[in-house]
Amino acid sequence: GLMFASFRMQSGKQMPFEDPERFVRLWRVSKNASHQQFPSDMYHEFKEQMESYAQMGAMEPWSRFTLTGAGEATTLTAVKCTAEVLEMTGMKPLQGRYFSKVDEEPGNDEIVVLSKKIWDKHFASDPDILGKPITLNDKPYIVVGVAPEKLYGTRLAYNSDLWMPKNWPKKAGEHPASIQILARIKPNLTQLEAQAELNIIAPRIEEERPRHKNEIRYAGTSENEVWSAKVAPLDEYLNSGRGANSDQIFAMVFVFTLMGCVILIACFNMTS
Repeated sequence: GLMFASFRMQSGKQMPFEDPERFVRLWRVSKNASHQQFPSDMYHEFKEQMESYAQMGAMEPWSRFTLTGAGEATTLTAVKCTAEVLEMTGMKPLQGRYFSKVDEEPGNDEIVVLSKKIWDKHFASDPDILGKPITLNDKPYIVVGVAPEKLYGTRLAYNSDLWMPKNWPKKAGEHPASIQILARIKPNLTQLEAQAELNIIAPRIEEERPRHKNEIRYAGTSENEVWSAKVAPLDEYLNSGRGANSDQIFAMVFVFTLMGCVILIACFNMTS
């Protein structure tokens, strides 16, 4: 009971989104692998063919950037994503705005949304930060927004310091990127109905798309792996025990310690 309560508590903490039960992630799965990311070309196929979702977006964590010109040089973690990802959270930016589809286009994408932590730590919570350039990997990026504090540390954000706009070409060639696909299920549909549609469309897309030797291959899978897909709540991967952050690890250690103390007391009482 204590363990279940702990996981429920941590899961709830990780999902401060609007209608979180409809905010889901698509996973590429096979007989030999689960919870895998998709080749980037599949994102466009899903978006064009799936009808169960009100919105769908993609993201590519976790790029590294060196911030200079704001004190000591610091390595930061950035998430590159389509405009839909931050919009789907339902969380308003603390300052400024998120991204639009126009921002994804080459030449328009040298902009950035800061996490509140980075805004506070490196820019002293500057209220006039919007529109100012910051230097990342020796290139200027214009700050267009500051993300809300609750977004930092969620299963979506992975303690990301920065957010940047990006889209991926429909034809990825022989080197497709490995990306995560997120979506919002339509209000009149259930997750089971969304999965039923995915069961039909995902294998068809997998069969029709070209296979490339340069694609990322996961341990235990082959070049001719038979892939499908599943839809799952955004926090399912978190509760599988992977990717826990320090707060969750602390909570689990605390619960295990408490349970150990209860067992020791019970044993002591029995021997007495």
